[in-house]
Amino acid sequence: MKAMVAFEWATLFSLRVALRNGSIFIAHSFSFRSQTHMLIPAAEWLIKRNNLYGHLGLPQDPHAFLRPVLEQLDQRLAALGKAVDEGTVRIDTAVHLDPLDAQAGDTEADRLRRAIFEAHPPGQLPEIILEIDSATRFSWILLGREPRSRIELLMVYSAILAHGTSLSAADISRMVPEISPAAIRQMMKRLEDERMLRLAADAVLEFMHEHPVAAHWGAPISHRLT
Repeated sequence: MKAMVAFEWATLFSLRVALRNGSIFIAHSFSFRSQTHMLIPAAEWLIKRNNLYGHLGLPQDPHAFLRPVLEQLDQRLAALGKAVDEGTVRIDTAVHLDPLDAQAGDTEADRLRRAIFEAHPPGQLPEIILEIDSATRFSWILLGREPRSRIELLMVYSAILAHGTSLSAADISRMVPEISPAAIRQMMKRLEDERMLRLAADAVLEFMHEHPVAAHWGAPISHRLT
């Protein structure tokens, strides 16, 4: 019986590894698809390969691409060998370097840093969210009406944080003890309407572009692609 259980675990582990490295796949899976389905189709590649190479600025000859890389690698290996001979680097089961000396402090940079933070003290995330919401009313857009209570407003903010980060509803609930994980999950489902999310995001983006610093951000991606 124990041997069968061990064999089952070994089989499941091998299946897990094979799914991850693509040696086997599931036709309808988005995560474990065939490697060929994750690449550019062969017919499209033959037609567009010249344009794609040109767009990436890469030579079509792999040797032309690898030659400078290999030359640089040889130079770095020679430099490493020289450092080992001189005793500045020691290699056994790991690479050992002498501790680096601290660089001298830049008094001008320190002065400028202090001046910037004194003029613009760092803000807390809750204060930033409240200030942006008071200017854009994105919570109103997401709910379709004015929030009815402080708790409902906290639920909206918690759901947005959960949607926008890798944190779960339980993780967010630990940060906002007044709101239960179940309430956050319920609000997350309510805010899944892409149209409302788009409108709220556009309102926040428009508010951000009102600041003078936005003029130095460069052209939007959509403008660069056209």
